[in-house]
Amino acid sequence: MLKLLYDAMYGVLRSSFVNLESSGFTSTSPFPHDQPHTLDSLSLIYENCALFSDLYLRYPDITESLYSKFKWTDFTDIIKKSILFCSERKDVFDSNNEHGKLLDLAMQELKLIPRNSNYRNPYRKVIPTPEQKYIKKREKKKLPRGPYLSKIKTEL
Repeated sequence: MLKLLYDAMYGVLRSSFVNLESSGFTSTSPFPHDQPHTLDSLSLIYENCALFSDLYLRYPDITESLYSKFKWTDFTDIIKKSILFCSERKDVFDSNNEHGKLLDLAMQELKLIPRNSNYRNPYRKVIPTPEQKYIKKREKKKLPRGPYLSKIKTEL
């Protein structure tokens, strides 16, 4: 399911970047209020970048297994390009709002920027450290085999 979504996302992002580059729009250009074609391409990049960031943060293990299985070098390049493009646009992805925080967390998860010391993705499966693997389990008492007499309790 995610593979189909990522394939569609790749096509949309690639065509949107082609449209932006043909119109001469860069990440530092002012917001194109009077150019509907450029505005559509820009909004598609914003939407798909935010969607990918959310999906990657919620399903990091599945996404990374898809990366390694299908070797999507073009997809990773266009995703990194779109995330870096959006991070340079401070009009929507400001670090003080939810969108900017989502993008910042996705950049940390993708290792595009160094991770904060307190960064932790709660959706990632925790891999136990070698010390945690070998924690001694409580040993069971081994009872002797065969019949034995039980102690008689007397009341006085």
